[in-house]
Amino acid sequence: MLSMVRCYILVIISITIALADITRNLSGDANLYFISKLDDGSIINLPFRMITIDYKQNSDNIEFTSSIALEYNMRSDTDFIIDSSTQDFTPDIREFYITYITNYGEISAGKKIYAWGNVDDNSPVDNVSSYDYFYLFNGGAERKLGTYGIQFERFASFGGYGIVFSPLHNTNRLPLEDSAFPVKLPIYPSESEFIDIEKKPFEIGGYLNLNLPRIDLQFTGFRGYDRTFNLSGVNVFGINGDLSNPRIDIVYGYRRTSVFGAGLTMFFGDLSVRADAGYFRTQDMNTRDDILNRPYSIDPSNSLFTPELSYHLNESSSYYQGTLQVEYTMPNGIRIMAQYFKY
Repeated sequence: MLSMVRCYILVIISITIALADITRNLSGDANLYFISKLDDGSIINLPFRMITIDYKQNSDNIEFTSSIALEYNMRSDTDFIIDSSTQDFTPDIREFYITYITNYGEISAGKKIYAWGNVDDNSPVDNVSSYDYFYLFNGGAERKLGTYGIQFERFASFGGYGIVFSPLHNTNRLPLEDSAFPVKLPIYPSESEFIDIEKKPFEIGGYLNLNLPRIDLQFTGFRGYDRTFNLSGVNVFGINGDLSNPRIDIVYGYRRTSVFGAGLTMFFGDLSVRADAGYFRTQDMNTRDDILNRPYSIDPSNSLFTPELSYHLNESSSYYQGTLQVEYTMPNGIRIMAQYFKY
C-alpha cells in the first residue's frame, strides 16, 4: 500500500514540475482554540488542525490540487517519559491529486475527498470517503479523510455522471482507548484479533445526475468493505485438547457492503427540499475455516493452544437509510434548516 501511495505522489509531482505557463491560487486558514468541559473547565486533549493551506495550479487542460494541514496534539504530563521528541505537530496531506480535462470529461488521480448526496450532512449515499472521528462534530469535508483513487466525470446538458475506483480499503480513523474523545467505542480490539481481507479490497462506485425542469435527481451505487470493523466469530482454545481451562478468542473483520442510492433537490421560491435514501446489502466474507484456522491471538507463537470450538457468525443483512432536509431562507440572510432521519 505504501509503495502505491509513493507512486501516486511521484507521478503527480513529476507532471506538476513539467507544467509551463501555470496559474496558481493559494489560500488557507489558521485556528487557535481549545475544547474544555462545561462542568469543571478542564481541557479536553483532542487533536485539531491548527493550520490548513490549500494550493491549486492549472495549465491548459491539467490542474493540480492539494490541501495540507498541520495537526496539533497537546502533550500529556508523562509524554517525555516514553518519548524524548519535542514535536507535537503532525503534517497531514488531506488532498493531493491531479486532474486532466478533456472534451469527453475529467480524469483525476491521487488523494481526494469525495462528497456525494444532496443533503448537507448525514447522507446515506456519501460513502466514498471515510470519516475522521476526531472531527466528527465538524461539518462537511472537515470530518472526512482523503481516498486514493481514480475518478472520471463527465458533465452534459442532461446532468452528468462519474465513476470512482480505489485499489485500497479505506477505513475510519477511530479514537484510541486512551483518547480523551467523549464518545467511546464499546470495545478496542488488538491488531492480532483481525482477519485480513484476502481478496483484493478494491472499492468502486458511480453516480448519475439528471437535471430536470423543476427537480434534480441523482442515482448512485457503491461497493466496498465496511469502514468500521465488525464481529466475525469466536474461537475457544484449549491446551492440547483440554478445555478445563479454555481461552476465548474473539475474531473481527470487515464486511463487504453494496449501497444503491437515490436523491433529489427541489426549490419552491425560498423553500428548498433535499432528500437522499440508500439501500444497503452487507455480508461477512470470512469463512468458517478462516475463523477456525487461526492461532491464539494473545499468544500466537504458543503451539499448545489449539482451537477446539468455533462459532462462525456469517452475518448478512439488508437495510435502508433515508434523510429528508427542508430549508427556508428568511429576510436578512437568516436560514432555517431541519432534517429527518429514517432507518
